[in-house]
Amino acid sequence: MSGNSLRIGILGGTFDPVHIAHLAMAERALMALQLDKVVFIPTGVPWMKGNIRVTKAMHRINMLSLALSDEPLFEISILETNRCGPSYTVDTLELLREEYGGQATMYFLMGSDTLNSFANWKSPRKVLDLANLVVFTRSDADNIAIILSNRVFEHWQDKIIEMNSVNMPISSRDIRNMIRNDMSVESKVPHKVVEYIAKEKLYIDE
Repeated sequence: MSGNSLRIGILGGTFDPVHIAHLAMAERALMALQLDKVVFIPTGVPWMKGNIRVTKAMHRINMLSLALSDEPLFEISILETNRCGPSYTVDTLELLREEYGGQATMYFLMGSDTLNSFANWKSPRKVLDLANLVVFTRSDADNIAIILSNRVFEHWQDKIIEMNSVNMPISSRDIRNMIRNDMSVESKVPHKVVEYIAKEKLYIDE
């Protein structure tokens, strides 16, 4: 299949650490949207997280590599970790558009909480021009219609794809807290990643 006809899912995040809800979201989109692949993009300097400490990119990339090793349709892009300064989605999508060509269809995966802050992103309408937004609703209380009433989405409603949540209330922050408190995270994090975290002594001194 030529690059111009690819259907590409894009999942960004700090992945600090990657957990099973990330993988489930990617798998759901892969099947439901008949994607050719899902590209995981760990952030470099996440502009929305302020002064929050983020684990070195090397470790986050290594954990992703271990977590994705058994799925040939999952890839890692280091576009953002190789770039200096804050990581903006619009810049990343423009680089991916150059890489995959103008006819490739890109699907940016996110949770409904992320959509709620989307209007504050850098060049949100350019993001909508470059990719479809696949929004995973996290609960029955999510009201996407209210969020989409924001003027930034005017004329772009057809670029929003709503998908049922993977129903896994897991966060990387909770996982880090569990590790710091010497609690098992085996049910929340791929086993290879659990072993890596233990070997590298990650999160124990936060």
